[in-house]
Amino acid sequence: MSRYSNQNDQRRRIKSRIDAFDPKAGVADLSHCGIINDEALFGWALTLLPRTGLKSLNLAGNLIGNLGALAIADAECLRGLEKLDLSDIGVDDDQVIEPLVRNLSELKELRLPDNRIGNRGVASIAEWLEDLELLDVSGCNVTPAGASAIAKYCENLLQLIISDNALGEAGAEVLATLTELNSLGIAGALINEAGAEHIARSLTNLVRLDISRNEKIVSLDLFEPRVFPKGALRELYIEGCTGLVLPDDGRPLPASILELDDPEAFSSRLRRPPAGSRCMSSGS
Repeated sequence: MSRYSNQNDQRRRIKSRIDAFDPKAGVADLSHCGIINDEALFGWALTLLPRTGLKSLNLAGNLIGNLGALAIADAECLRGLEKLDLSDIGVDDDQVIEPLVRNLSELKELRLPDNRIGNRGVASIAEWLEDLELLDVSGCNVTPAGASAIAKYCENLLQLIISDNALGEAGAEVLATLTELNSLGIAGALINEAGAEHIARSLTNLVRLDISRNEKIVSLDLFEPRVFPKGALRELYIEGCTGLVLPDDGRPLPASILELDDPEAFSSRLRRPPAGSRCMSSGS
């Protein structure tokens, strides 16, 4: 297929997505439209977006890079956005983040995973978007310094996904100050037992917690309902926590997802799963 034919297919795909825009919902989904380092194509796509009523835009999986991020910052039709998904768009310059978020002051939800924005980029987000309710910066080269910026400025954050960053115990201690959180993702963040304790004892409003792939967490005792006085915790994701052991007999826990339908039964479900049950397997 020629490059010209391929680009025509991309344009048709993009236009059909935008034509499906529902003003009542205010959502435009341009995710995975095959835009790859094509500034002209992305610029054309932006011109098709509705001038008014756009509240949510998904551009995930398009390799628009730093220039694409700057184009979003300059687009007048996006100034009223409340939700923006820029997952894996190829940003690798932290300096493009400040103009992006400075011009999108209405954002409540921002997803930027798998972009190399580092601590400086995360700090820009936190400083300019203090009223964020959801932030996803997984795999963004964030350290405890970046986590500190989030904790300092985004005190009312409800959902944070900061997995696959080198946070460690110091990062966990910082995140434990975000007491309004009801959902936290810290999978693969080098969290140890002491870091898990900071999270468990401070974030009592958590409904969902993902501690997957943190091999230094060895006990789930911290997450028993007595640590959550409101009984809020409903989902605890532990896939790949290979260091976990059952408190009673030392047998390894299955690397899986544990859904806490009944927080009061948490301890008994861990220690005495029903015979033949796979209640903790990811296939249940």
